[in-house]
Amino acid sequence: MHCPFCQTNIKKSADSIICTDCGTPHHQECWDENGGCTTYGCVKNSHSQKPEAIDIGNETLANLQKTLEKAPAEQKETENPKEQNNFENEFKRRYEEKSRFNKRRKLIFYGSLTLLVLFACVALFFTYQKIDSVGKYGYIQIQSFIRQGLFILRQGQPCRYTGRKDKTNSIYI
Repeated sequence: MHCPFCQTNIKKSADSIICTDCGTPHHQECWDENGGCTTYGCVKNSHSQKPEAIDIGNETLANLQKTLEKAPAEQKETENPKEQNNFENEFKRRYEEKSRFNKRRKLIFYGSLTLLVLFACVALFFTYQKIDSVGKYGYIQIQSFIRQGLFILRQGQPCRYTGRKDKTNSIYI
């Protein structure tokens, strides 16, 4: 057996109680703590009991509607204007505070986004400068190597690759 209140198994040696309406088992402590059955909709569930219906007797629908229309008007008259004014002031204060917070949050977000874009642009600029400087130098090296190879290819002579620090390796074309 499983207790729905504490979500644990009910041991045979433990004090338990079974709801007489729905048949759900509970620990005695859980039953007492909840004030009855824990099953939703059960008559013995103290938390899901509905208020009893009011007997209106022989009242007509028109009379009931008039009664209901009068009720809010009476409540408005009994409200304290000082309490209403305090509520409005508190509402305005909280609204202004929230709008200031949202403005600050947007300012921080867009400021951070601007700094991030600026940083990315600077990084791309320096990357392009580095690639461009290496590219020009590398292009010149490749171009001279090709010219040397073509010149030597025409003569049938071995050539040395001068791009290395160790100049002992010969390349025969």
